[in-house]
Amino acid sequence: MLCTICGKQNQDDAVFCSSCGAKIGTQNSYQWQQGNNQAFTAAASITLNSMPPATLNPADIAMFKVKKTGIAVEMDGVWGEKTFIYLNPQEMYEDCNAMFAALQQITKGMVVQLKSEGGPVVPIYRINKVYANDWWKRLEIDIEGAGRQWFQYPDKNALNADYTTLMNQMRSGQQQ
Repeated sequence: MLCTICGKQNQDDAVFCSSCGAKIGTQNSYQWQQGNNQAFTAAASITLNSMPPATLNPADIAMFKVKKTGIAVEMDGVWGEKTFIYLNPQEMYEDCNAMFAALQQITKGMVVQLKSEGGPVVPIYRINKVYANDWWKRLEIDIEGAGRQWFQYPDKNALNADYTTLMNQMRSGQQQ
């Protein structure tokens, strides 16, 4: 079976691509329909220090953010967000950094951390649409695997900075 993300041929019964780690049959309407054939490199699974400990495939992460004493992750194959709970804040932030680094490796740097509450992290290739609302000071982002997500901002400057960053990265992703 051909991976629609990187173009690598896989076994017919494969669920994930052996080259990029993407779920077989996934196609992002923003980037891949534009003809971008950028191949991703596979990343190893991430073992979290959560309670109880868990293991994640970074290719399944649609987005994640910090939520009080846990990391809320939107993943392929999981309805809604799954929250991993931590007793030690330092371990939680170390796991956030590990997840961010794994997503950077998979996407070759095409990942963004928003300045919104919880510091949401989203791989650019999963973003289908972005809407900015200055009046309500929030971004609405349609994310493949996570649906529509609202991100609230403390002020319009932070919102506009993230919107500009997203638009620039999405444009550069299409041109690669």
